[in-house]
Amino acid sequence: IGSLLFSLLASPLLITLRKRRESKEIRMGDVWFYSSFLFFFAFILVPLAWILVGKDPISWLFSLLQEPRLSILLVYCLFILFVSLFLVDITLFKTKNTILRKYFHAIAILLFVPIMTEPGFLSLCYSGALALFIISEAARFGKVAPLGSGAQSY
Repeated sequence: IGSLLFSLLASPLLITLRKRRESKEIRMGDVWFYSSFLFFFAFILVPLAWILVGKDPISWLFSLLQEPRLSILLVYCLFILFVSLFLVDITLFKTKNTILRKYFHAIAILLFVPIMTEPGFLSLCYSGALALFIISEAARFGKVAPLGSGAQSY
């Protein structure tokens, strides 16, 4: 919800950034995007998470990740993501869309099946992935460097 709210609040900035990027203007808009995200995260999302969790959410997250089983699952997921992103990037323009969709189905199975034994961790990972997706899409739409310019090919 937080990343969606940030994207909605930042949409005027993103539209302005997109128009300026199309006119090849050098701008400070990228700095504004990242600084407004950090401000939103520090002063809105963290206090809201503190209320919902009942304690410091960052220390709660680190204490949660100190459980050996969850740490192994997180390392496994990150490994699968990095390997799959590398493979998809190599084969993106060489492969038909139907085969590329099969890659993504295989990635989803490799990611979700092992984590299904930990439903709380699965929902936390899903929320984090959705937040990263929304923020990266906002950066792509606004053509915010370096994320937005690199993601235009996808």
